[in-house]
Amino acid sequence: MPRRSTKTTEVTMNAIDEAINTPVNFQFCQVAEELGIGEAELRERLEDKTGNAEVHQLDTIPAEWEPAIKAIKIDLEAESSVRRLESATEPAIATPEPPVIEEEPQPEKKKRSKAKSGAITKTRKSSLEKGAKSSQKASDLEQIATATLAAQKGTRKGANLAAIELTA
Repeated sequence: MPRRSTKTTEVTMNAIDEAINTPVNFQFCQVAEELGIGEAELRERLEDKTGNAEVHQLDTIPAEWEPAIKAIKIDLEAESSVRRLESATEPAIATPEPPVIEEEPQPEKKKRSKAKSGAITKTRKSSLEKGAKSSQKASDLEQIATATLAAQKGTRKGANLAAIELTA
């Protein structure tokens, strides 16, 4: 029995490996079904993600666009979670019940609200006194600060004048 050449088997094995490792293009109908949207919406979303307007003429989705498909899937999951949150906050529609005839509601009596009196109470008087004391302290501190600043300026001017007299 003659031996086969190893080169043809290596070439065949490389071809098989390439065929196995070559990514397969995706079918629009299968991807749309997996995502739970229509083919037209899938094409529009792919066009937005890839920026390629030829999406509408293609028969299959190129394998290179798999990240765009995953991004669309993430977007759809985010949208559905938002919808679930919105629908959960809406009150459920109750089954219609026969109307119950109730008596006419009687108007409620208006309650008088207590108006604050204009009289000065002890607490108001003490808070007013505290405010007056703190403002007096602030004005006293301001006067002290301006006096010390004036003294410092005077000291500087005097030192400058003394230096001028000494040099003259």
